[in-house]
Amino acid sequence: MRLWGFLDIKRFLKFSVVGASGVVVNLGLLYIFVNFAGLDKFLSGALAIELSILNNFFWNNLWTWRERRAESVFLRLLKYNLATASTSALGNYAMFAFLLKLGLNYLIADAIGIGVAVIINFFLSDRWVFKG
Repeated sequence: MRLWGFLDIKRFLKFSVVGASGVVVNLGLLYIFVNFAGLDKFLSGALAIELSILNNFFWNNLWTWRERRAESVFLRLLKYNLATASTSALGNYAMFAFLLKLGLNYLIADAIGIGVAVIINFFLSDRWVFKG
């Protein structure tokens, strides 16, 4: 089912479920890195974002776009990382760092940052990374 003729609702819902798992990975690892590993919040934020990107690629490749595998998994991973780094990761981290500097709690700042580029990331994934 398509919304407005271009948004595949079923695929977007799958993407959203995968994204939710990425939020759990991101926030969970951020908390662990800061509170148990004693890492700097800025470094922890960057590491948590990248690990959540890898989590999301794995599940999107396996489930959301499983029928779209014309290119090698390594090329898809590279493209996914570039797409998410250019939208989600940079947008997420920029918002995270900005809100952290304003004194917002680091977990809330990261959660807000996560929401910044979801739609752009979906379209880049659908039209470029996992193009059909």
